[in-house]
Amino acid sequence: MQPQGRTALYRLYDATDRLLYVGISNNPRLRWASHAADKAWWVDVVVREVEWFPERAQAEAEEARLIGSLTPLWNSAPGLPSRSAPRVQRVRPGWEPPTAMSELVTRYEAQQQALATIRNDLEACIAAEMMKGVSAHRMAKFLPWEAQMISKIGRNAGVPPLRPATVISVRRAADRG
Repeated sequence: MQPQGRTALYRLYDATDRLLYVGISNNPRLRWASHAADKAWWVDVVVREVEWFPERAQAEAEEARLIGSLTPLWNSAPGLPSRSAPRVQRVRPGWEPPTAMSELVTRYEAQQQALATIRNDLEACIAAEMMKGVSAHRMAKFLPWEAQMISKIGRNAGVPPLRPATVISVRRAADRG
């Protein structure tokens, strides 16, 4: 089962700005390490663009749309044959990760997923309190984040401002008058 929640959609380009691959992941760096280990085309990647979506389903839909419309060089659209290059094993001969390292990576990935879930839940809780009228500045006194970060969470969740802006642009006022 794929992890749900906050998901990155990434685009990989070569030096000529040609789109090589579009993918999604909750942990793009880990996914890129996987590509680097077993995809021959990885050596051509020069530019990486990342866009975050609040839910995995949104990222999956955008990924399918981009693959269908932009036809990246190394993605295959559903129903079409794969354009696979020979698989390249980029592991140093004679070396395999020690069991302890593999176990630590597994624990790390599980904890990252748990943290992503907790952060999503915390952001939803913050947004719910803001909808009740609690200000970001009030919450900042009790949380390990600054008011600006809490305000951003509220804006991203669609929380309306508690009061209208008190600073008005002189230029805007002159344009209205």
